Amino acid sequence: FGVFASFMIFRKRRCAAAASIVIFFASALVIDVLSPRGLPERQDPFRPAPYVEFLKSGAAQGFRAAGGYGALFPNIASALELPDVRYVNSLVPAWYHHYRNKFLHMDNIEEGTESALWFTGRPERTVLGGSGALRGSVSGVHISPVEEDINQRLKSYSFLGVKYIVMPAGFSGRLPHFNLVYDNEVRIFENPQAAKRAFVAQRFSIADSFDMAQRAFYLSDSDGMIFLEKTPAGIIQPSVKEASSNAVIIKSSAGRVVIDVTTEADGVLVLADTYYPGWKARVNGIPAEVLRVNGVARGVAVKKGKSAVIFSYSPASF
Repeated sequence: FGVFASFMIFRKRRCAAAASIVIFFASALVIDVLSPRGLPERQDPFRPAPYVEFLKSGAAQGFRAAGGYGALFPNIASALELPDVRYVNSLVPAWYHHYRNKFLHMDNIEEGTESALWFTGRPERTVLGGSGALRGSVSGVHISPVEEDINQRLKSYSFLGVKYIVMPAGFSGRLPHFNLVYDNEVRIFENPQAAKRAFVAQRFSIADSFDMAQRAFYLSDSDGMIFLEKTPAGIIQPSVKEASSNAVIIKSSAGRVVIDVTTEADGVLVLADTYYPGWKARVNGIPAEVLRVNGVARGVAVKKGKSAVIFSYSPASF
């Protein structure tokens, strides 16, 4: 309307120009009256979709979610207080970037530095075509379906407690190891292999670095085996089989996690949250060293019996 009015004024057809301006304001007024609160119709961000409550019930049990094809973006998950393994930020430590690139994605690729900010589960994650990228290659660009990453790297997702995969309502891809548990405005698939966020591991092996620990865990065929970068002091591994154990998260916030542990043998309490300098641990009130488990998560040594464990984020700089 503005361009048309300007052209009519230039041609000295003032009536046509005036008419276009009147039509513009009249149509804007009609749109404004018909729209809620004078805005284009949109979803109320403070009224979560029904599936959010479903995921929160699982989160209360210590499980995480991840989305694909834009069904649930990680920044939206954060705003809704849904625990998600993905991210849209720059504050991700090197070991988690490595874990994502090598063990959450199917293709072993080198991405640009800008990709370090994003892990969204969108289908647009692409790599340049070549000898190692033939599937779905279009004009030299290979599109990697989200479900292929999940299917091929299920062990790595399961260790982080990813129990729910959120896909769009029209999703028809294959997730053979998952059960469809919600089918409405989105489709939610449940991973029966997902580990709990907190558990006790009684068998461990030592790796030389975080990347070697990640690789050793991924290639290991021994259930319950974890990989550390140093031997936990005073912990004796069971010689026969694993004894029973239980870990219950009592309280959890951004900077503090309280866990009650009961175990019939020494072990390592694993909290499948990202290891990061500044996290400290107390076991029964006594300071304990925070261990990096499988090159990415947090852990602390616990002795046979009952223990009250507190993880708190308290870096010296703060």
